Amino acid sequence: MLIASEFVIKGDDGFRPAVSEYHLKTLERYETLKPGDATKIGNITVTATPTKHREPSGIGFILEGSSKIGYTSDSEIIDEMYKYFKDLDCLIANVLRPRGRTWPEHMNTEDCARFVSKIKPKLLIIQHFGMLMLRANPKKEAEWIEKESGVKTIAAEDGMRIEINRGLERFFSTP
Repeated sequence: MLIASEFVIKGDDGFRPAVSEYHLKTLERYETLKPGDATKIGNITVTATPTKHREPSGIGFILEGSSKIGYTSDSEIIDEMYKYFKDLDCLIANVLRPRGRTWPEHMNTEDCARFVSKIKPKLLIIQHFGMLMLRANPKKEAEWIEKESGVKTIAAEDGMRIEINRGLERFFSTP
């Protein structure tokens, strides 16, 4: 199953599709969504969210089943995102750069802290770090976001697993 923007499946502006026809044929199902569109995968509802990035049909996602998880995708924060990313158990945010370092159509630590201060997910996981973020130390940036926003924040690490459905109280307690 693949859920993607139209650009990924069809390409545009002289760009080829990101997924070849050959690979699409190997899937049971694939779908393109636009912001606000939703589809089901078993008991999970997947809703596409708006983004602001170079790719004009880009989308983020809300996955809603026994938990509600949001994924921002590459984007700067735009007003339309606030209505989608609320009442989340977990938000996974692409935070490319650290505080004081901006890049058009991407989030930095300060942008993310302002966003989560308003939407208040139970847990924030930051990921998709650029070199400047890696040099700044993602764990320290996550600590800063948590201090500024009051939202439990984790910097993702390769291979990390978090079991949201097991109850966030496990995550908040120290061993």
